[in-house]
Amino acid sequence: MILYYRFRQLSSLGLIALTGFAVFLFGAVDSPTVTIIQVALAALALAWAIRKLRNPYRFVASGFYLPLLVIVGAAGVQTLFSLSASTHATESGLALWLAYLAFFVIAVNVQADPMIRGTWPTAACWLGLGVGLMAMLQALVAGGGVLWRSAPGLQPFGPFAGFEYFAVFAELLFPILLITALDNSRRRALGIAAAEVLAASAAAAVSPTGFLLLTAELVVILIVEVVTLALGRGKNARRIVSSAGALGVAAGALVAGGIIGQLAQAGTDPPVSDDSASTAAWQLFQQKKAIGHGLGAFPVAYRAEFPTTPGTAFSGAEPVRLMAEIGIAGIVAQVLLIGLLPIMARTHRAWLGGVLALAAAWAHSWNYSWLGSPALVLVALGLLALVATDGSRLPLRAIFRRRSGTNMATHSHQNQSPQRAYQLSSVE
Repeated sequence: MILYYRFRQLSSLGLIALTGFAVFLFGAVDSPTVTIIQVALAALALAWAIRKLRNPYRFVASGFYLPLLVIVGAAGVQTLFSLSASTHATESGLALWLAYLAFFVIAVNVQADPMIRGTWPTAACWLGLGVGLMAMLQALVAGGGVLWRSAPGLQPFGPFAGFEYFAVFAELLFPILLITALDNSRRRALGIAAAEVLAASAAAAVSPTGFLLLTAELVVILIVEVVTLALGRGKNARRIVSSAGALGVAAGALVAGGIIGQLAQAGTDPPVSDDSASTAAWQLFQQKKAIGHGLGAFPVAYRAEFPTTPGTAFSGAEPVRLMAEIGIAGIVAQVLLIGLLPIMARTHRAWLGGVLALAAAWAHSWNYSWLGSPALVLVALGLLALVATDGSRLPLRAIFRRRSGTNMATHSHQNQSPQRAYQLSSVE
């Protein structure tokens, strides 16, 4: 049983390392990186399957499996019956979403153990700090490139191929960094530093949508913190000072980064929003509402249907594009995800660190198709696994009921064996 706990620990470290690898390597938008991710996740899934056959363990189920299964199922039908505008694109898309499904299932099963789950927010802090520092360094010395590569025609920022990708990354991690700083005294300095650096670099990226959503996240967390203190939970001088300090530093970094970004962009043409692909996506959905044009085949269908229309097939509203690709299944998957989030979120950290971040990223997807970066999808799935596993009951009241996360898990299980702790968390 102890060996199985170590196996889950190693699996958790593998998922975290794979996410960091994807983020730092161009956001995993190039084929070699995507292939490495798929092979690694396939190998890890195979190891879990073999372990299940040789030494059965308790499988942790989650309603969040359903949206992913809907997408994979629709793509499987399209591939099986050759219903896609591009069979190769849909096969590639199906393979990628199967890898996403494997990542999420394993993430849920490892995060079901509170002692393992507590390492994920800490890893998020280090990831956010590293990416934020890299973004500042890249802006100073890269000269328009990304890492060691040139990026003609793109607007790179940090390790990502576009500043909108970076903005979405910041929206996903910013809340969990702040929550870690507020709730975990051992990680307060790390959380504040990571939130400050990430907020400043994201604001400097000059993404109007990203800046608006980051500000909205900060305001929501501020309101919840004030209400929580007003209700008397955690109401003490140290708590008030730490909360004011963390939120004040984050707000200052956000404003400072925005000013720096505006100064850096002075005299340059602002980015032009092109919604032609969004309009085309809606028209393509109207043509094939039942099954869609094929997962990942939107660019092919776009060029075939609108050969003379200017614009790019990779921008626009991602929710509508998903509907154009897999039809009604795209609506079902999104409704399931949106409907399950408030039901499954059970703790302060799950609501603010998970639901808030995912809601901001989904809102951004109406302006920019960030699902084109597998690295961002892996980060989002890691947060979704946190929502699925963190806490036990009272979902709505948990927004204003603080849990210390890692500290509580450690103290609650410090006198229990790792396997016993996992069994208890699985029953929650």
